[in-house]
Amino acid sequence: MVVLRHALAFTFLFLLVCTSSGVSSTNIESVNAFSTYEQPIVVIGDLNFSSAYWQGDGSASSPYILEDIQIAINATCLSISNTSSYFIIRNCWFVSYWYENYAIGYEAVIFNNVTNGVIQDCDIDSSAGSVYLLHCSNVNMTENILSSEHSQGVFVFDSVDCHILENYFENSGIEGLDALALNISNNIVTDSRSQGMHLHNVSSSYIDENSILSSNSHGIAIDDSISTIISMNEIRDSGAYGILASTFSCSFTGNTITNSQGYGLDLEGSENILYENLFLHNKVTNARDRGTNNTWERNYWDDYVGIGWYSIDGTSGSEDISPQGYPGILTPLQIALIVLVPIAILTILLVMKKRSR
Repeated sequence: MVVLRHALAFTFLFLLVCTSSGVSSTNIESVNAFSTYEQPIVVIGDLNFSSAYWQGDGSASSPYILEDIQIAINATCLSISNTSSYFIIRNCWFVSYWYENYAIGYEAVIFNNVTNGVIQDCDIDSSAGSVYLLHCSNVNMTENILSSEHSQGVFVFDSVDCHILENYFENSGIEGLDALALNISNNIVTDSRSQGMHLHNVSSSYIDENSILSSNSHGIAIDDSISTIISMNEIRDSGAYGILASTFSCSFTGNTITNSQGYGLDLEGSENILYENLFLHNKVTNARDRGTNNTWERNYWDDYVGIGWYSIDGTSGSEDISPQGYPGILTPLQIALIVLVPIAILTILLVMKKRSR
């Protein structure tokens, strides 16, 4: 990925040099898979998709397509608003870099009041936020590479049925506020400068099979959210808590939470289900429950002694009613059995031998 960015940056600089030297853009584009633009692309309304940039007619069967372009400017590269046309942004490179003279940053891509959009296989980099989805519905982001110097890679606000799938986030993460049916799945979030994911007031959403690695703060922070599934995520090496949650009627299942600097999972709220999560080497304790009527069952704990229920730290007095030892780690009871059973058998054999004389 780094090599690709360096190559694209070199291409952009090469373009500027050649343009100033009188080399035609036609010749440059013949050796460059990307068409390069030095101005932002702005679309306002369904009738404003310019044929100079877009293919297709905007229908579901023939969506507008923007592909194989690169824009690197100190402004927002692509802005689309107030449209329900079908469109796809594919195989593009957008960089909105820091405006050094005024310390101003710009979002690279902004969708505002957009329905039926797709961003696919793009490389998007910005100092102030890579992609903003505001008041959107049915917008899909798949297989993109995103990074942001001072903000999150994706910011979703007041949106419905948006899907963030199979993307790679470098030095940035995902933020969702006031979202319904948000699907965040199969992403890799690495070295986020703040939280890997921050979700506020999301409902009926899926946070599934993501890898959230080495976040500077919490791996996932989710608050004031209901009826959301957080499952099968790998959350490792978080600078604060693995998961910080204030949720209602949510489920946390099959997550692996390791090496958090704080709690593995810190929970408030009520009627949540926590099932078959794996906790290992979290610095404070593996979990804390400060809510009410939360159900803990069949979770895997690296400090489980191997007998009885597992007590959860916190004011709720919760217990895992069927705790499991962490796979590959022997509990104290198992160690005791391994040591004591052979001794007991040997003692019995010695006693029997003495009696037989």
